[in-house]
Amino acid sequence: MRAFWQRDQKIGTRETRHVNARYQVTTQDIENGARFDDVVCLGAWPIEYHTEPGQPTVWRMVHENSTYDIPLRTLCSKDTPNLFVGGRLTDGDSYAGGSLRVMEPLSGQDMRLVLRRRSMRNHKGSEHISIQKSLCVRMAHIKV
Repeated sequence: MRAFWQRDQKIGTRETRHVNARYQVTTQDIENGARFDDVVCLGAWPIEYHTEPGQPTVWRMVHENSTYDIPLRTLCSKDTPNLFVGGRLTDGDSYAGGSLRVMEPLSGQDMRLVLRRRSMRNHKGSEHISIQKSLCVRMAHIKV
């Protein structure tokens, strides 16, 4: 595993790999301040995209300088039921990744709730509710 990471990392490159999730956040989601029923995190960092060395950074703001929802589906691999990610590994298009990489990850406690409901494919649409409740108990700022 160590050789894999050493071989694939590139100095100065922010977008290298991300999971193929059940949903991919898009540039439009961020620019429009998208809302999702299965929100588990909020994104507020603008899209920050570095086109090539020596060129200016492209900035695109979140709708009305507010937030956008990051749905649980974006953190869950579509191919591996018990694989979850956050930060720069979260599934987003090239521009969206420049915002998603700056996010607060879910705690291990929250992810344990998901793992207890490993049969997510059988209960699509409901696994996020217990996570949202757990987050709200701990005073998370999500718009449920």
